[in-house]
Amino acid sequence: MKLIQGALVLLLSSCAMGQSSPTNATPSAQPKTANTATQPSAAQPRQEDKVRAAITADTAVITVPNSCQPAAKDCKAQVTRKQFESTLLGLSGGQPVSPDVPRRFASQYAEVLVFSQKATEKGLDKDADTEAGIRYARMQVLATRYLRTLQEKSHPSEEEIQKYYDSNPTQFQDATLDRLVIPSSHGKSKKPEELKAMAEEMRKRLAAGEDASKLEDEIYSKMELKNPPSTSAMVRPGDPDQESLLKLKVGEVSNVIQDPMAFLVFRSKGVKTAPFEMVKDEIRGQLYQQKLKAAVDEVMGDRKSILNDAYFGPETPTNPHEQ
Repeated sequence: MKLIQGALVLLLSSCAMGQSSPTNATPSAQPKTANTATQPSAAQPRQEDKVRAAITADTAVITVPNSCQPAAKDCKAQVTRKQFESTLLGLSGGQPVSPDVPRRFASQYAEVLVFSQKATEKGLDKDADTEAGIRYARMQVLATRYLRTLQEKSHPSEEEIQKYYDSNPTQFQDATLDRLVIPSSHGKSKKPEELKAMAEEMRKRLAAGEDASKLEDEIYSKMELKNPPSTSAMVRPGDPDQESLLKLKVGEVSNVIQDPMAFLVFRSKGVKTAPFEMVKDEIRGQLYQQKLKAAVDEVMGDRKSILNDAYFGPETPTNPHEQ
């Protein structure tokens, strides 16, 4: 059970990593690691890197004594660098893996090798259930590899990113605001209507031009609270609850807004468009996800599975809290 779970954890975590965000990584013979930014420069390679580079594709990197087919005295099973790295890249779909994965996977590989040989000796490799499992495992690896090709094709070009920015200027407009927070969850000494009245009073004073920081200090002093929050706030398009704040003119003050934790008041300091360089990576990720979804949808097309409810039972509603 431990062996199977370990292999599945590696496979599933690698697949999840490959689907979650764009990457420019491409498969190679050497397993990739996620900490490339911390690696020394090519001009000053580490000693262990020099040693690793001297290991050829045919060098044994895993040796399991007393385990080989057919069995013989003092026999040993060996896994070469090429065999090991090909397997690791196959399971990860060509994705980078963290530095600790190769060694942990090597231990699993050795154990799986021993157990699979014992299974073969018992003839379990000819078992119908085993063959079905092998077929599914093969499909799973192939599916992961094909998904990887779709991911590689989904990276947007610099021209696509620039065009999206130029075509959607309002999407990258930031509203800079003064914000007053009147906590309701800590107002044990004041009734809700008293807190609402305080918020309305502070709103009028903010609209009259008083300093937001001084008003926030006064609020916390009256409520006998410490460490008032910053009065600086920023709003981006996309949140329906805050769209009205983007429409405020400079100096205009919002109505009192109540949320579960506080009464809020905002004063606009203006709206400006975020520079391209600041949002370029955001656009890259957004376009990547759009292109990948379109590619996956095209592959699936009208191939949505139809399950036999008489066998599986009716579909049960998904609990959003369990996702």
